[in-house]
Amino acid sequence: ISAIVNEVLNCSHSSPRILAKLIGSLQAATDAVTLGKLLLRPVQWAYKSLVRQPVENWDLQLLLSPELKDALVTWTNPSLLSAGVPLVTPLPSTTIYTDASTLGWGANLSPKFLTAKGLWSPAEKRLHINVLELLAVRRALSHWVSLLQNTSVMICTDNASVVTYLKHQGGLKSRTL
Repeated sequence: ISAIVNEVLNCSHSSPRILAKLIGSLQAATDAVTLGKLLLRPVQWAYKSLVRQPVENWDLQLLLSPELKDALVTWTNPSLLSAGVPLVTPLPSTTIYTDASTLGWGANLSPKFLTAKGLWSPAEKRLHINVLELLAVRRALSHWVSLLQNTSVMICTDNASVVTYLKHQGGLKSRTL
């Protein structure tokens, strides 16, 4: 994988055909790389903004964006590619329950019975509720980061979009999420 990535990184231009082949190779590796799907998302977003659909000329040479090159550099890290992932997902030792409204967010950490909460800034209040719900998860994780190290965490939220984005390690429908 790093050889294919380096081949693209060493060029200033590439074709949609080569980039699609590269993304296919990275996609095939995502299940064997820790947070592989999440690491692939910036590459996919950069490709999506660079290559207009439907592709009319698969061999057209396109100038590679700095965004795409930055996203690809991660995939040249040998320790990332060789670390692997557990064959069995560990059972969660901690559960975080989150909720958000247009006013603020709240979270509970179980089994420690801890709570965290906060109000949104005026700019945050204007965000879509799906973004606020995901931001609540992020704030909860950030709040308890020292307690969560080396643990398996289950996130419970009432927002289906957030559940989907967490399960799929991001997505390509909403760049904000």
